[in-house]
Amino acid sequence: MADFRCDGLDSLLADMRALAELPDEVVDGMLNAGADVVVEAQKRKIRSYGIYATDNQATKHVADSVKKTDVKLQRDARVIYVYPQGTRRRGKSTTRNAEIAFINEYGKQGQKARPAIRDANEECAESTTAAQAKVYDEWLTSKNL
Repeated sequence: MADFRCDGLDSLLADMRALAELPDEVVDGMLNAGADVVVEAQKRKIRSYGIYATDNQATKHVADSVKKTDVKLQRDARVIYVYPQGTRRRGKSTTRNAEIAFINEYGKQGQKARPAIRDANEECAESTTAAQAKVYDEWLTSKNL
C-alpha cells in the first residue's frame, strides 16, 4: 500500500486563506495609491489640452478641480472615483466642472472632442497598476507571504 506524506500543507492552506481575506484597509490603500497616480495624470493631460472654464474672477483650469473621492462600498465592491469636482458660476447659472470636462472629452456641434481624460487614463494604466501592486506587495511582505 502506498503512503503519501506532505509537510507544510496546513501552513499553505492558512496562507491561502489569508490571501483570500484581503483586509479592507489594504484594498483602500491600493485604491488610493492608484487614484493618486490617475489624479496627477488627468491634471497634467487636461492642462496640456488647454481645457479651462472662465468665471467672473479669472480663468481657471478644469484640471484644478480633478480630485478623488473617498472609498465607497458599491454593490459589494470597494470603489473610488476620479473626476473634476465642483461647480463654476457663469452669469446667473452654475455649471459643473464634470460637465465642462465631458463636453471637452466628447465634443459638441462645432467643437471637436479633446479626450484628455481617456488619454490620461490610458497613459497611466501601467503606473497605476504598479502603485497598487506596491501596496499589495508591502502587505504580503508584512505577512511573510
